[in-house]
Amino acid sequence: MANIYVSSAGSNTAPYETWVKAATTLATGVGAATAADTIYVINTHTETLGADTTYTFPSTSGLRILCVTDAAEPPTTLASLLGVVAVITGGAGHDINFTGKAYVHGIEFVTTTATLASITFGSTNVPQALYFNACYFHNACTHASSSIFIGPGASNLNDDCELILTNCQASFANTGQELSVRHGRIRIRNLVLASGSAPVTLFLPSSSLIHDIIVESSDLSGLAWSNLVSLTPAATGTILFRNCLFNAAGLLSTGTIPGAGGLKLVVDNCTASDGTYYHKHTKDYKGSIFTETTIVRTDGANDGVMSFSWMAQTTANTLFSGANYECPEIVRWNETVGSPITVEVEVVHDSVGSGTASALTDKEAWLEVQYLGTSGFSIGSMINDAGSPLSAGTDQASSTAAWTTTGLATPVKQKLSVTFTPEIEGYIHAVVHLAGVSDTVYICPKLTVS
Repeated sequence: MANIYVSSAGSNTAPYETWVKAATTLATGVGAATAADTIYVINTHTETLGADTTYTFPSTSGLRILCVTDAAEPPTTLASLLGVVAVITGGAGHDINFTGKAYVHGIEFVTTTATLASITFGSTNVPQALYFNACYFHNACTHASSSIFIGPGASNLNDDCELILTNCQASFANTGQELSVRHGRIRIRNLVLASGSAPVTLFLPSSSLIHDIIVESSDLSGLAWSNLVSLTPAATGTILFRNCLFNAAGLLSTGTIPGAGGLKLVVDNCTASDGTYYHKHTKDYKGSIFTETTIVRTDGANDGVMSFSWMAQTTANTLFSGANYECPEIVRWNETVGSPITVEVEVVHDSVGSGTASALTDKEAWLEVQYLGTSGFSIGSMINDAGSPLSAGTDQASSTAAWTTTGLATPVKQKLSVTFTPEIEGYIHAVVHLAGVSDTVYICPKLTVS
């Protein structure tokens, strides 16, 4: 295990084992390193790249690249992104690329000028394990196609790919730029948007790729982007935003999801800067859920501050047989064993059903529950109150539950219910299914169990 030093004030004398002999570029330090080494970059280091540069890290994990002060040798103090950090500038239109496996702390990477240049994580077809902490990705290139690409593109796919950005900052110099999220297991935590141009679309998943993306605990309110994410690309997978702050002017999504296997957007417990609260939002090819705070059930779901329901909206793509919209799970712990219980979900709608007096039928809305129904084994049993494909729909039961129905011309209150016998204590997982075309149904996500 060797220590390698990088400083623009060094003598560039191999093996770069002291500040005096330090390599004068990060690329030189990386080229001399193995997976067992640590590269120390002084926080006053600056360099400008003279060409497109790919930092090719080792193929096995372990390499650390740490921005530090030079008060000791080896260093004992990490640099802070809020203070002085090393700055590596791409030069006139030069790309900055990362590939391989490494942990990087506290470095600012900058693209410049109007000539197309980008920052890319996972730029070659090799296994990727890239972890960046407290780094600043400053896309100062003004070209509209200049982006920050997170993950390998279609020509560099690799099943062994993880990219994690933690406590980082990003900025842009053109409204056409974005965070282009691509292939791999991508986790973005505590991201902050620095000053600069506000992208029209902040996150753009790439086409023809499988996405596994989580953005969490991030302040995304610093720029007035128009759309959080585009759902138009012909891609599959899920992009989840959890515990984030959005700007008040932006929409959560733009574009039309092209098919049933297309992207799914999930927003959990996020807030916009104007106080708009997204307790739960999901959107896929067949429908969407939004948090509703006006049309709510009395004594229904409450987060401790306010009552809420889910406003479920189906698209024109729903069908009873197969292509129905699955709402998010409602989960509750159950301790009843060996005796029947009935689980109910209350709903209300503005007379959108095809049944008697515009009631929803069991081919338009039903409840599916998974429970532990086998004694001695934690194997799930499934039950639902859906109708049969061979017969006409039957009206779901009417309800006397109290709702605030402001804005509904002719509200119809109903309940979806199933009865079963659990054989082991455990969680009940309930999912409301909707199959009516272009319907709006308000769901109380508080299970009634009796």
